[in-house]
Amino acid sequence: MSASSLCILNFHGIGTPHEGVDGDEAPYWVTRDRFRAILDLAKGHEAEGGRVMITFDDGNRSDLDLASPDLRARGMTGSFFVLTGRLDDPRYLSSEDINALQADGMTVGLHGRDHVNWRSLDDAGLATETIEARARLSEIAGRPIDTVGIPFGAYNRRVIGHLKRAGFREIYTADGGHTSDARRLRHRTSIRSDMTDGTINAILSGRDNPALKLKRGLKAWLKEYVVG
Repeated sequence: MSASSLCILNFHGIGTPHEGVDGDEAPYWVTRDRFRAILDLAKGHEAEGGRVMITFDDGNRSDLDLASPDLRARGMTGSFFVLTGRLDDPRYLSSEDINALQADGMTVGLHGRDHVNWRSLDDAGLATETIEARARLSEIAGRPIDTVGIPFGAYNRRVIGHLKRAGFREIYTADGGHTSDARRLRHRTSIRSDMTDGTINAILSGRDNPALKLKRGLKAWLKEYVVG
């Protein structure tokens, strides 16, 4: 593992999934005790010289109520990728909540407007989900928004090209493995409730099968530069 290697753990919700969470998304919610345990594993990895980043997708209310306090208790921060189309839904973060997260020392980025697959959108739809949604989030946050987490980790060459032209400085995927903060496209590992301590430690340390690493890297390269 190189000195610049960065492990990004991505969460979707803490606690019990609310009724707005689709069945295929529920396995990506973890209990609060499990979340705390994973944070402690991440802290242990950092104590041994590793580098870890914690991110959150979807903008669930648990981001502010549960995740942020547990991060702050450990001297950690997180990056929260928000859907602007859900800001008026009490199950999700509000405009005031976004400012509260920033006051807690957290950072906020864009996850789009309506949680749709950007590969399926025409140019106008893609602009609505990224450029228009970013403008609204920037106004709420009181600062330019230049980071984005791609919904479902679903992207292709066209989507990445659009995000780069739109000026997003950091683009977060769900391809797994370690990444480098020198890259604009940053791969994350989405955490599931069935992952054991052993699995989490293997993710943190980057102890993947070499063949799996190669396959994952090739797939990501094809999506970024060839497909679409």
